[in-house]
Amino acid sequence: MARGGRKREGLRGGAARRARRRGDRRGQQALRGHGRGCAPARRRAGARHQGELRRALETGDEHGPEAEQLVRMHATWLQMYWPEGLYSPEAHRSLADGYLADERFQRYYDAVAPGAARFLRDAVHTWA
Repeated sequence: MARGGRKREGLRGGAARRARRRGDRRGQQALRGHGRGCAPARRRAGARHQGELRRALETGDEHGPEAEQLVRMHATWLQMYWPEGLYSPEAHRSLADGYLADERFQRYYDAVAPGAARFLRDAVHTWA
C-alpha cells in the first residue's frame, strides 16, 4: 500500500522500494501494465507495424490512406509503451523527427526497407 492507503499497481520488489524512496510517480506510471505476457503482444504489434510500414512505403505516398493507417497504428503502438496521457500528436511528430536525427532509429526503420525512416517521419508529420 502506498501512502494514504492507495495500492501501488504494477510495481514489485526493488522497483516499488525505489519509487517509494524517490516519490517517483512518473516511474510508477511507466511500469504499470509491464508485467508478464505483455512482451509477446508488443512483439506482434511491432511486427504488424513493420508490415504496415512496408505496404505504405510501396505506395510511395505519405499522404495516402495506407500512410494514414500506418500513422494510426504507430500511434497505438507508441501508446503501448508510453505512460498514459503522455501521447500527443506533437510528441508523436517530435519522436518521428528523431527517427532521422538518431542513427539507431534510422537503422532500425531502414532495415525494414530503404527510406522507411524518412517515409515514416513524413507520414507522421502529415497524419499525426
